[in-house]
Amino acid sequence: MVQGKFAEKQVIPTCFVVGGVYVSKSHTNQQADESEKYPPKIQKLFAPRLPILYKEPIDQPPEKRASHIISSIKPWKLQIDQYKAQFGQSKSPGEITKSRQDQHAESYQRQLHEWEDTDAFAENKFLKDPYCTVFVARLYYSMTELDLSRTFAQYGSIDSVRIVRHTETGASRGYGFVVFERDVDAKNCIRELAPTGLAVEPPAGVLKKEKFLSIWSADD
Repeated sequence: MVQGKFAEKQVIPTCFVVGGVYVSKSHTNQQADESEKYPPKIQKLFAPRLPILYKEPIDQPPEKRASHIISSIKPWKLQIDQYKAQFGQSKSPGEITKSRQDQHAESYQRQLHEWEDTDAFAENKFLKDPYCTVFVARLYYSMTELDLSRTFAQYGSIDSVRIVRHTETGASRGYGFVVFERDVDAKNCIRELAPTGLAVEPPAGVLKKEKFLSIWSADD
């Protein structure tokens, strides 16, 4: 027993469990005693809140809620088998790469054969001499061979001009060829215009801003 002035402050603790944690009863009593020291307005801040008001669910009660019924893919198995039989298995990355390499090799051999075919080269209407030919792209669709000839006449004597057109409709495809009489003129034209392009005003009646034609050698 503690005698004297310390006898009134002696507390016999009583422990109980709250949420798996041991809490001393003297600790809770101490908190309640401390709240009583404040004015009534402050004590209201420590008062427990009212329980949450129950509201009925607006859609379905919790005990009746369920997700959509998931069926098996067995009914679709026949369609999947038909799809596999029609399109086959997907190719592996290695097979795709090999297929692209085969396509490039086939294209290269075809172009090489066309280049070495002198008879077909002589019948070509616009690619008479690759070293004298200048390829021109980004043309106005309303531009004619005469307009293109006037544009490139300042770079040398022109042998022929050809704008590639649709075989059925005759509409321009937006690119063409200019064949100079001398390969020196073609090289000078490409050397001067290939880095920056050639600014061309739109033809009469075309409400568009000027274009920079892309130019490079046909023998590249």
